[in-house]
Amino acid sequence: MTSLLMSMDHCLHSADLFCEPYAIETVPGFCEIVQVTIRNAGSSLFEGVIRLSIPLPSECDSPWIMVPGFLYGENRHSDMTNYVGRYPRFDPAISAPCEMSSSWWDFSADRCSSPLVFCHSGNRCFAVAAYPHYELAVGNADSDDPEPQIGIGFAAPTKGLQYIRISIPACEEPFTYSNAPGRDAATIRRIRLSPGSVIQCIVCQYDFRGSRHGYQHILEDYYGRMKQDHPRAMLPDIPLLVQDAMHGLTKAHYCPRGKYFAYTRAYDAVAEQIAAANGFTLEWHQEMTGFAGGLLVCDALLQGTRFVPDHDARQIAIEAAEKFCRDGISPSGLFWADYMPPDIESPSGMIPNPRAHGRATWGNGWLRDPDCVHSRTIADACDHLAGMILHEQAGTLPSPHLDLWISALMRNVEVILRLQQPDGTYGQTYHAVKGIVDRTDGCGGILWIPALLRVARLQGLPTGMVARINESVKRAGKGYARYVEAEHIWGAPEDNDSPTSEDGMNALRAYVDLYEAYGRAEHLQCAITAADWMLTFRKTYNQKLPDMSLMGRYGMRSRGGDFASSSNNHLHVFEVLCTRHLALLSQVTTNPYYRDRACDHWAFACQFLNRCDGMLNGFRGAMAEQFYWTDWGSWGNYILPAYHQQKGHMAAFSTVWCIAAIILGALDANSVFCPTE
Repeated sequence: MTSLLMSMDHCLHSADLFCEPYAIETVPGFCEIVQVTIRNAGSSLFEGVIRLSIPLPSECDSPWIMVPGFLYGENRHSDMTNYVGRYPRFDPAISAPCEMSSSWWDFSADRCSSPLVFCHSGNRCFAVAAYPHYELAVGNADSDDPEPQIGIGFAAPTKGLQYIRISIPACEEPFTYSNAPGRDAATIRRIRLSPGSVIQCIVCQYDFRGSRHGYQHILEDYYGRMKQDHPRAMLPDIPLLVQDAMHGLTKAHYCPRGKYFAYTRAYDAVAEQIAAANGFTLEWHQEMTGFAGGLLVCDALLQGTRFVPDHDARQIAIEAAEKFCRDGISPSGLFWADYMPPDIESPSGMIPNPRAHGRATWGNGWLRDPDCVHSRTIADACDHLAGMILHEQAGTLPSPHLDLWISALMRNVEVILRLQQPDGTYGQTYHAVKGIVDRTDGCGGILWIPALLRVARLQGLPTGMVARINESVKRAGKGYARYVEAEHIWGAPEDNDSPTSEDGMNALRAYVDLYEAYGRAEHLQCAITAADWMLTFRKTYNQKLPDMSLMGRYGMRSRGGDFASSSNNHLHVFEVLCTRHLALLSQVTTNPYYRDRACDHWAFACQFLNRCDGMLNGFRGAMAEQFYWTDWGSWGNYILPAYHQQKGHMAAFSTVWCIAAIILGALDANSVFCPTE
């Protein structure tokens, strides 16, 4: 292994420590795996931080750096007009860290999908990873961190020492990224080693020639090493799972008076009852048209009837979709991004909706401009509406609503085909009144590719529409390829321009669908690249949660969970929607890796759907959006209490899109996996 240096930092009590690295595996031209034994050979207690530093090769003088799920290059791009929050930035020229920007960083393993730093410069790929937990071999040791996790970090200034380092225990410097205003100072944890005590950890060094995409070989290797000791969660009985999910949507989230689905419902009904008695609500009454609600949920209910024949669920899906198609069309012909009821029905009767603030009932979703809508939201709505139409066209039940649905869908499609940009992309945001592209840069519109390809499968389309769609999506495939090939896909969520796992999912869906439609090698290559990039956000191992925490007591497993984004450091479940696409890549490439990781994510997601009233202190069919394998704050300019969202917590609200995603994911999982896996 390249010279491994041990140092001690932040010491309260110093001692004579010895470091003994021992190579346990070497793959020439690729990696070396070393077991590191650290021994307190002195007669006094050691209390401090142990650092293991590996210098970067001289060729990596100005590297592109990735910390999977957390940091991608500089973690910024030129257009940050929709930027929300402060998340870590890498700036090699900065001398004094400030405002979440630094030329050096240390993170705890629980902030990353894998504790790994990847550097690329020229054609040199260099990375250091560590097994996520250190172990006590002899004697006594304890630390300020209840999870015996390592930390991973790097320093890469333009001048001076450049290295990747491992910290025992995990520290976070120069800032703690917990998204908690006022609590972003460095977190220094210390380990206490009594005389004669021995701890061990395993360090992996990768060094080979390749492109920036070489991170894929490292992650696949690291994942393979984690699998045996970090089993995935159990797979469920899918029809029963879908039945419980549909119960949550129809019996809890649906609001019959307004014919909409509440974005969140409180797990604790008594807490909501107390809030309502004071004229307020703890719940979020806003329905996105697509992306995080609306037609996504309607499609889930309609598709769910394949598993569970449910007349009420079908009727709810139809009447909610009719509302969008009848009333939710903007002057441009595009859908509005959301529906905001002015008042809501609470346990204490009707109260004003605190989220409305006097704004229009139909509007801009989470964007700032009241007249603009987001490309991903509208594309997602049209994608699911097309899915609902296909379901009805293939069925035997009367469908008098089809004409309305098709008319609304085709109005959107005509606008998008007209607004396609010269480079083939579809734009990032649209002015819903003027019918123009408001913002061009970004990948939100990539979801129009699978949406339009689904539209092309409908019966009774206008003459020439299929040919127009074919020409459009092929151009779009070329237009968005530059983002995929640059390993910098961004712009999928309305409120976040950092790299996100959703961007990888949408790109994967787009290029797999293009490959299935046209069989072109370039589409397959983009699909593989997008899948690899998306999987950098996916947890490769199970963290050790506090035994008495909620998720610790339930035995929740983190393997397979996806970090939402670089700027929203919680695990979520959106990517169950690309289960089929990952499985297809395994089939085409004959590599089981993609299917295995899809199974991990499906198993992870299914842990959290409430299977009965009382599970996780909620109702049957409830499902939280956010799960905290690290301490994490929430949006807002206020000082958070010390107990806010610590490790082992989960969000105390059921979020509608998560339940819908489980139902839609079940359609693919039912054919791809079996419960015995």
